[in-house]
Amino acid sequence: MKGEFVLKMSAKNIATEYQYKDIYSSDFLKQFNKYLPEGADIGSMKLSIADPAIKVKGIVGKMNIQLQPAKLEEAGILENHGNSNRIIEYNSNDNERRIRFTISHELGHLPLGHSNSSEIKHRNTVNLTGYTYEERHQESQANSFAAILLMPRKLIKILIEYWVERFNHDKWTLDASELDKMTSFLAEKLNVSYEAMSIRLETLGINN
Repeated sequence: MKGEFVLKMSAKNIATEYQYKDIYSSDFLKQFNKYLPEGADIGSMKLSIADPAIKVKGIVGKMNIQLQPAKLEEAGILENHGNSNRIIEYNSNDNERRIRFTISHELGHLPLGHSNSSEIKHRNTVNLTGYTYEERHQESQANSFAAILLMPRKLIKILIEYWVERFNHDKWTLDASELDKMTSFLAEKLNVSYEAMSIRLETLGINN
């Protein structure tokens, strides 16, 4: 991460608990509706400042998707055989943070409309050799979906406010070392990799 980051937010009035509908847009949550059984709701799921990491497996469970660890060459696979038979396999050799991103990526193929009945989608983090232009585009979209799901903009801003308050920052401009500490803090809190968080902050324009 380069340069300086100018804090533009207040560290006041931080709630200790939020529902998912508080941190995601209604349009984002609506994408899941088609794949939720009657009565199931993601927006009412809760998180706390003490434990703010998005409960990806909880979301998958509400969608009645089976999760299966497996020995894979790729990071993950989505098998879609209809409403009652959807499976996400993930590489059991990967670390927890990578697995969370893989599950979120594979999950994203459904609300993004990439996976029709009986289709299989792969997430290959090494290369996309042999993928068509459309498939590469879909993989990129699924990565973006996973980033939004695991690192929602509003939640990141709330956690930055919490970080400012917790460490009593009395200046508005952070140098590269402080930016690095903040990124590490956010990555740990949201249980994602430092690299993923750094990319997300750059995408949101928060680290430049």
